[in-house]
Amino acid sequence: MFEGQVFTEWVNDPKNYQTRQKTHVIEPFIIPSDWKRYRSFDWGYSRPFSVGYWAEDPSGRLYRYHEMYGTEKDTVTRVTKEPNKGLYMSVDKVADLVRAYEDKYEKGNKIIGYADPSIFADNGMPDGSIARIFERRGIFWQPADNERIAGKMQIHYRLAFDVDGLPMLYVFNTCKDFIRTMPNLVYDLKDVEDIDTDGEDHCLIGDTLVWTDRGKIPIKNLVDTNGLVVSSDGNLHKYSDVRLTQKNVDVFTIELEDGIKITATKNHRFMLKSGEWKRLDELREGDELYECKYNI
Repeated sequence: MFEGQVFTEWVNDPKNYQTRQKTHVIEPFIIPSDWKRYRSFDWGYSRPFSVGYWAEDPSGRLYRYHEMYGTEKDTVTRVTKEPNKGLYMSVDKVADLVRAYEDKYEKGNKIIGYADPSIFADNGMPDGSIARIFERRGIFWQPADNERIAGKMQIHYRLAFDVDGLPMLYVFNTCKDFIRTMPNLVYDLKDVEDIDTDGEDHCLIGDTLVWTDRGKIPIKNLVDTNGLVVSSDGNLHKYSDVRLTQKNVDVFTIELEDGIKITATKNHRFMLKSGEWKRLDELREGDELYECKYNI
């Protein structure tokens, strides 16, 4: 958890991948043939495209079981090299990837596709709209309802655990990019009910000191640990799943009037004394940051 995080309910607990209790990430299993299947699509060229495959069980519970995410990945670890940077791949090539996957793994399955309505716009493209290019390969889409606030509330509902510790949304642990980006979604700086769609990861460097119940500790030393960390309310809160999210990215340093320096990516957010949030690249000399009073 971190300041501004939208889906604080999100839990990725490897200990419960098989029990499926108190975790949203689980071990893959064979999807029964009678379950409904869906395909979601968010187009991206300079930003990543995302194709997600979902199954719905008889109780209405959703499972994200496969994904295609348009970023360059390490050939060995399959970890995304540059978050939020697309592959600059043409529409027809993305459509070919989807067609090849479904010909190999989805034969005989009826899949209902939903996509951002913007793909149905012609925009003067010589081959027609993005949707038309997919249609020529036998891949069909319906316009999705892209009202983000309503969608956000449905996700909150689906992430909630019932009395047995079961949510209404699961993600196979093979869907690495969804697992990586889901907890990094933050609130928009101007519309506090909406989601910030501008960035993907926003990070502090590993040497950044954070207050914990054991004193100040570099954030990189919290990897693979669980414990308590001071939040903006001045109280200790549980933390887990601390991890490296980006490599070889530009970082910038701000210096406070007391000499403290903070180094982070340009889209890392800081709370001002007024309660307003600003990205690092929006801060200006004279801005007064919120001062947290620690209750420890």
